Amino acid sequence: MSVKESLIVLGILVVAILAGYLFMGGVGETDLTSEDKEVVFENGDVMNMVYMVEGGAFTIKNGVAEEKTNSMSGEAVEVKIFGEPAYGDLNGDGQDDTAVIISYKTAKGEAYYAGAVISDKAGEKIKGVGSLILAEDVLPKEIRIEEGRILVDYAVRAKGATKDEPLIVITGRFKVENFEIKPSN
Repeated sequence: MSVKESLIVLGILVVAILAGYLFMGGVGETDLTSEDKEVVFENGDVMNMVYMVEGGAFTIKNGVAEEKTNSMSGEAVEVKIFGEPAYGDLNGDGQDDTAVIISYKTAKGEAYYAGAVISDKAGEKIKGVGSLILAEDVLPKEIRIEEGRILVDYAVRAKGATKDEPLIVITGRFKVENFEIKPSN
Protein backbone atom coordinates (compact mmCIF):
# COMPACT_ATOMS: atom_id res chain seq x y z
CA MET A 1 0.00 0.00 0.00
CA SER A 2 1.41 3.40 -0.97
CA VAL A 3 1.76 6.33 1.43
CA LYS A 4 -1.07 8.14 -0.35
CA GLU A 5 -3.40 5.15 0.01
CA SER A 6 -2.43 4.79 3.69
CA LEU A 7 -3.25 8.45 4.35
CA ILE A 8 -6.63 8.10 2.63
CA VAL A 9 -7.47 5.02 4.73
CA LEU A 10 -6.34 6.81 7.90
CA GLY A 11 -8.48 9.85 7.00
CA ILE A 12 -11.54 7.64 6.45
CA LEU A 13 -10.97 5.94 9.82
CA VAL A 14 -10.71 9.26 11.65
CA VAL A 15 -13.93 10.52 10.05
CA ALA A 16 -15.71 7.22 10.86
CA ILE A 17 -14.61 7.35 14.51
CA LEU A 18 -15.70 10.97 14.91
CA ALA A 19 -19.03 10.27 13.18
CA GLY A 20 -19.60 7.27 15.44
CA TYR A 21 -18.90 9.40 18.51
CA LEU A 22 -21.32 12.11 17.38
CA PHE A 23 -24.12 9.78 16.32
CA MET A 24 -23.88 7.20 19.12
CA GLY A 25 -24.66 9.60 21.94
CA GLY A 26 -21.22 11.06 22.59
CA VAL A 27 -22.51 14.62 22.45
CA GLY A 28 -25.67 14.37 24.50
CA GLU A 29 -29.14 15.29 23.30
CA THR A 30 -28.89 15.91 19.56
CA ASP A 31 -31.13 15.73 16.54
CA LEU A 32 -29.49 15.69 13.12
CA THR A 33 -31.93 17.16 10.62
CA SER A 34 -31.80 15.94 7.03
CA GLU A 35 -32.67 19.31 5.51
CA ASP A 36 -29.67 21.29 6.72
CA LYS A 37 -27.18 18.71 8.07
CA GLU A 38 -26.54 20.85 11.15
CA VAL A 39 -26.42 19.41 14.65
CA VAL A 40 -29.39 20.79 16.60
CA PHE A 41 -29.38 20.97 20.39
CA GLU A 42 -32.79 20.77 22.06
CA ASN A 43 -33.32 23.27 24.89
CA GLY A 44 -29.65 24.16 24.73
CA ASP A 45 -27.62 26.35 26.98
CA VAL A 46 -24.54 27.99 25.47
CA MET A 47 -22.49 27.23 28.59
CA ASN A 48 -23.44 23.52 28.28
CA MET A 49 -23.18 22.30 24.70
CA VAL A 50 -20.79 21.05 22.04
CA TYR A 51 -18.49 23.42 20.16
CA MET A 52 -16.24 22.63 17.20
CA VAL A 53 -12.79 24.20 17.59
CA GLU A 54 -9.64 23.34 15.62
CA GLY A 55 -11.47 20.39 14.03
CA GLY A 56 -12.32 18.77 17.38
CA ALA A 57 -15.71 18.47 19.10
CA PHE A 58 -15.66 19.74 22.70
CA THR A 59 -18.51 19.12 25.16
CA ILE A 60 -18.70 22.25 27.29
CA LYS A 61 -20.23 21.79 30.77
CA ASN A 62 -20.58 24.88 32.95
CA GLY A 63 -18.27 26.73 30.58
CA VAL A 64 -15.40 24.18 30.56
CA ALA A 65 -14.77 21.32 28.13
CA GLU A 66 -14.87 17.77 29.43
CA GLU A 67 -12.37 16.65 26.78
CA LYS A 68 -8.72 17.23 27.56
CA THR A 69 -7.45 16.11 24.14
CA ASN A 70 -8.34 17.31 20.64
CA SER A 71 -9.81 14.24 18.93
CA MET A 72 -8.47 15.40 15.55
CA SER A 73 -4.90 16.33 16.50
CA GLY A 74 -4.33 14.26 19.64
CA GLU A 75 -2.97 17.42 21.28
CA ALA A 76 -3.58 18.06 25.01
CA VAL A 77 -5.91 21.05 25.33
CA GLU A 78 -7.92 23.15 27.74
CA VAL A 79 -11.07 24.57 26.14
CA LYS A 80 -13.47 26.94 27.92
CA ILE A 81 -15.83 29.85 27.41
CA PHE A 82 -13.97 33.11 28.03
CA GLY A 83 -15.98 35.83 29.76
CA GLU A 84 -19.74 36.20 29.40
CA PRO A 85 -21.88 35.38 26.35
CA ALA A 86 -23.39 38.20 24.27
CA TYR A 87 -27.02 38.15 23.14
CA GLY A 88 -28.73 39.69 20.11
CA ASP A 89 -30.24 38.83 16.74
CA LEU A 90 -27.63 37.53 14.28
CA ASN A 91 -29.88 36.24 11.49
CA GLY A 92 -32.77 38.72 11.32
CA ASP A 93 -35.48 36.41 12.72
CA GLY A 94 -36.19 38.53 15.80
CA GLN A 95 -34.89 35.87 18.24
CA ASP A 96 -31.93 36.36 20.54
CA ASP A 97 -28.91 34.43 19.32
CA THR A 98 -25.67 34.11 21.28
CA ALA A 99 -22.00 34.81 20.64
CA VAL A 100 -19.17 33.57 22.83
CA ILE A 101 -15.40 33.74 23.01
CA ILE A 102 -13.80 30.33 23.27
CA SER A 103 -10.34 29.91 24.79
CA TYR A 104 -8.25 27.08 23.28
CA LYS A 105 -5.09 26.50 25.30
CA THR A 106 -2.27 24.08 24.41
CA ALA A 107 1.35 23.67 25.48
CA LYS A 108 2.23 26.04 22.60
CA GLY A 109 0.01 28.87 23.84
CA GLU A 110 -3.54 30.14 23.96
CA ALA A 111 -5.77 31.17 21.06
CA TYR A 112 -9.23 32.71 21.15
CA TYR A 113 -12.16 31.98 18.85
CA ALA A 114 -15.51 33.63 18.25
CA GLY A 115 -18.35 31.11 18.41
CA ALA A 116 -22.07 31.60 17.83
CA VAL A 117 -25.34 29.82 18.49
CA ILE A 118 -28.49 30.52 16.47
CA SER A 119 -31.96 30.09 18.06
CA ASP A 120 -34.97 28.96 16.06
CA LYS A 121 -38.09 31.14 15.88
CA ALA A 122 -39.66 29.40 18.88
CA GLY A 123 -36.44 29.68 20.86
CA GLU A 124 -36.55 25.95 21.62
CA LYS A 125 -33.76 24.64 19.41
CA ILE A 126 -30.35 26.12 18.87
CA LYS A 127 -27.73 25.40 16.23
CA GLY A 128 -24.04 25.73 16.85
CA VAL A 129 -22.45 27.75 14.08
CA GLY A 130 -18.83 26.78 14.62
CA SER A 131 -15.94 29.01 15.49
CA LEU A 132 -13.45 31.35 13.84
CA ILE A 133 -10.05 32.31 15.24
CA LEU A 134 -9.88 35.97 16.27
CA ALA A 135 -6.15 36.46 15.75
CA GLU A 136 -2.90 35.32 17.24
CA ASP A 137 -1.37 36.92 20.33
CA VAL A 138 -4.53 38.74 21.41
CA LEU A 139 -6.25 39.32 24.73
CA PRO A 140 -10.05 39.44 24.40
CA LYS A 141 -11.83 42.20 26.30
CA GLU A 142 -15.52 42.07 25.35
CA ILE A 143 -17.93 40.42 22.92
CA ARG A 144 -21.26 41.91 21.89
CA ILE A 145 -23.86 41.72 19.14
CA GLU A 146 -24.87 44.93 17.35
CA GLU A 147 -26.92 45.31 14.16
CA GLY A 148 -26.66 41.60 13.35
CA ARG A 149 -22.87 41.49 13.73
CA ILE A 150 -20.58 39.97 16.34
CA LEU A 151 -18.14 42.57 17.64
CA VAL A 152 -15.12 41.50 19.68
CA ASP A 153 -12.83 44.01 21.36
CA TYR A 154 -9.35 42.66 21.98
CA ALA A 155 -5.96 44.02 22.92
CA VAL A 156 -3.00 43.52 20.60
CA ARG A 157 0.56 44.72 20.45
CA ALA A 158 1.07 47.31 17.74
CA LYS A 159 3.25 46.13 14.87
CA GLY A 160 6.89 46.71 15.79
CA ALA A 161 6.04 47.57 19.43
CA THR A 162 8.17 46.25 22.26
CA LYS A 163 6.78 44.26 25.18
CA ASP A 164 7.13 47.38 27.36
CA GLU A 165 4.75 49.44 25.21
CA PRO A 166 1.02 49.38 26.01
CA LEU A 167 -1.37 47.21 24.05
CA ILE A 168 -3.92 48.79 21.76
CA VAL A 169 -7.59 47.74 21.64
CA ILE A 170 -9.12 46.91 18.27
CA THR A 171 -12.55 45.59 17.32
CA GLY A 172 -12.99 42.47 15.21
CA ARG A 173 -16.25 42.37 13.22
CA PHE A 174 -17.91 39.11 12.21
CA LYS A 175 -21.17 37.98 10.66
CA VAL A 176 -23.02 34.68 10.50
CA GLU A 177 -23.71 33.52 6.96
CA ASN A 178 -25.07 30.06 6.09
CA PHE A 179 -24.25 28.89 9.63
CA GLU A 180 -20.62 29.99 9.38
CA ILE A 181 -18.85 32.85 11.12
CA LYS A 182 -17.06 35.09 8.63
CA PRO A 183 -15.13 38.34 8.89
CA SER A 184 -17.29 41.42 8.28
CA ASN A 185 -16.78 45.12 7.72
